[in-house]
Amino acid sequence: MGDKYISNVAQNIIGKFDITWKDLRRTGLGDVPEFYALTLYAKCSLVVRGEVKQMRPETLGKIAVQGLARNDPRTDRHPKRSGVTDEGKTSLYAVHNENYLPTYASGREVLIELAVTAIVAEMTDILREKMDRDASREASTSEGI
Repeated sequence: MGDKYISNVAQNIIGKFDITWKDLRRTGLGDVPEFYALTLYAKCSLVVRGEVKQMRPETLGKIAVQGLARNDPRTDRHPKRSGVTDEGKTSLYAVHNENYLPTYASGREVLIELAVTAIVAEMTDILREKMDRDASREASTSEGI
């Protein structure tokens, strides 16, 4: 289980709950890329948590370790996308922009929150790619007019 596993979990949740790239945008704020992951977490964390709570601890751990740190040496931040790595990946920090682990939680609860956060980060990346593809397609269509 690696990047492909977390990507499959994220894709399944996106499909199951009909989540689109429009869910990345905050109502009233327009298109603010720095808030995509925060917005998606606010809108979708409960459904993601519902799916994650059914998973075994081993699976939660395998998903959680796929989350990227904000200061990970592999993740120099891209200058145009705050909280997003050079490779275009959203960090765990970008999903919350603050400390998000509960102080008095059990080990399972901490694993669940880490897995939810990692999945939302992956969902953000998947939906951002779809948004970019759609925008590209729309631009090429309008150029042809």
